[in-house]
Amino acid sequence: MKQRLLLAFALLCSPLIHAEMSREEGLRKMTQELESPEGLRLRVHGVNNEAKLYVGAYSYETIFNEIQVSLLSRERPVRDTLLTLGRHDVIRVWGRVLNFDSPQPHLAIMQLAVEQKYQFPGGAHQPDVDWDKVTQELKGRSEALMLVHTVQMDGQLLVVEFKDQIFPIFTREFQTQAKNLSRQDIIRIRYELQESPEKPIHLVLKGDSAGQAIDVVDSINTQHGKTMTFEGNLVLFPQSPIVKFNVFAIKVALENDMHRTYTLINFEDPEFFARIRAKLQAAWDAGDESCVKNDRNKLLSTCVRVRATGFINHVDSNQANPQILPTKIEDIEVLPAL
Repeated sequence: MKQRLLLAFALLCSPLIHAEMSREEGLRKMTQELESPEGLRLRVHGVNNEAKLYVGAYSYETIFNEIQVSLLSRERPVRDTLLTLGRHDVIRVWGRVLNFDSPQPHLAIMQLAVEQKYQFPGGAHQPDVDWDKVTQELKGRSEALMLVHTVQMDGQLLVVEFKDQIFPIFTREFQTQAKNLSRQDIIRIRYELQESPEKPIHLVLKGDSAGQAIDVVDSINTQHGKTMTFEGNLVLFPQSPIVKFNVFAIKVALENDMHRTYTLINFEDPEFFARIRAKLQAAWDAGDESCVKNDRNKLLSTCVRVRATGFINHVDSNQANPQILPTKIEDIEVLPAL
């Protein structure tokens, strides 16, 4: 199964920087480049201006082995440039690594240059719920259902999604409860808001009387290996510096305003995979353009719905999405418009 995931990566992803080195060696190399006259080259992974959240990615092997870093600055020109960045932009930065008690490196940026802008084919991302409303809701709670966005460094860093917003958690003494989570697991966490920084808001895990801070409500891993059918709005991951060609998925609505995204793929038969993409591209092109919205790292059609049946593939805790592997083209149905 692991070979399937790696084959999918080779099919979908553009070439990245490769080097035979550990994460520790990658961190040392990253620090040296950051302080060098040439600077450090990063790909922008995520931007949320409302939350003052800026994340870059330094690839030292493959996309599975990149180092994500938080970008901070006291320099007005740098902060102004951060406001203009978008996902997949390529930037070069100069500065230093801050000595923070955090598993994710935080970089103090003194200078920033944009080397390449990526023009996302959709408009600006508009979250379903605005930042202030979400944070006020979090302040009124001590526990909540959330979707796992990613788990890094053997559980030291947990990033969760709540009402279409993203929040980082440094798990500390609860690392063992986070280390076996997978992206798109549904979990219940007990928390309080960290006092500093004000933005981006960080959550602090709090254990109950039994010392439990994280409960798994629905593990995505239980679907692996099963043949299942899902229905949802059609999603397009446009060709980008990371993805070689347009790839399609469906966004499946869950309870409590949550969603899971399933990529539609067949990496054992490239010709059949091309037929899948062609069928879904035709459905996308036939849809009403006014229904297309920017859904953070993808485009979502609120008019085009698809039902898909196939083998569910989920073999890596941080693979981008679970995958549906149809066996015949009829396993993908474009549904009548609602």
